[in-house]
Amino acid sequence: MRRRQRLGPAVPEELCRFVPSEWPGDVWTAYKAWKQARKAWMDANYPKDVIGPLGDRLDMLLFERDTRLRLPPDPRDAQGPIHWTDGPPPGYVGD
Repeated sequence: MRRRQRLGPAVPEELCRFVPSEWPGDVWTAYKAWKQARKAWMDANYPKDVIGPLGDRLDMLLFERDTRLRLPPDPRDAQGPIHWTDGPPPGYVGD
């Protein structure tokens, strides 16, 4: 079977998935460092208009959001989760 040749460098394993113990600091500090490392690696190896092995920029944001939603709440977040009893206020755009 013939395989396509890889177009760029291989992605470091620690950038493909988030494991907090592989990064310094608490979970949220580690998460932010992981996101910055993913972005820096993509910027260093692929132009912004090329879909790299981590996907395009939107794929990266969606994967990072899904990862963030699986993390425990950030204790430094003073506001905490927002709950509306009658739906969002008029004109609310979202996060």
